[in-house]
Amino acid sequence: MVVLEHIRSVLERIPFYGYRKVAREICAKHIPVTEKQVRRIMARAGLQAIFPGRNLSKARQEHKKYPYLLAGKKRQYDSVRELRDGVARYFRFYNTERFHQSLDYRTPDEMYQSFQVVDLAIQAA
Repeated sequence: MVVLEHIRSVLERIPFYGYRKVAREICAKHIPVTEKQVRRIMARAGLQAIFPGRNLSKARQEHKKYPYLLAGKKRQYDSVRELRDGVARYFRFYNTERFHQSLDYRTPDEMYQSFQVVDLAIQAA
């Protein structure tokens, strides 16, 4: 039950994480759990990541077509500061919290720090 609570807290913060990234997020909090355990617990609890399904852009005859109501409209921000804060918040999440599959499930900051250590070791040699 403890693991399920952690899974739910991760999915509340980051609903698009699948079981692999959820497992990484929980392990980063020093709670030993495997991807298989997370996948099984999520399935039993009926939890899944929020993501687009297959063939969403393909038209079907039985589906009614609706006009795109947001065409030509832009999201309005109350101020430039609000926009800047939102972009900064996303970049902070992307670089310091989000695990990247292409970086072997590390964050860009972790990769940068590992390169800094290697550079210092080379300079010391």
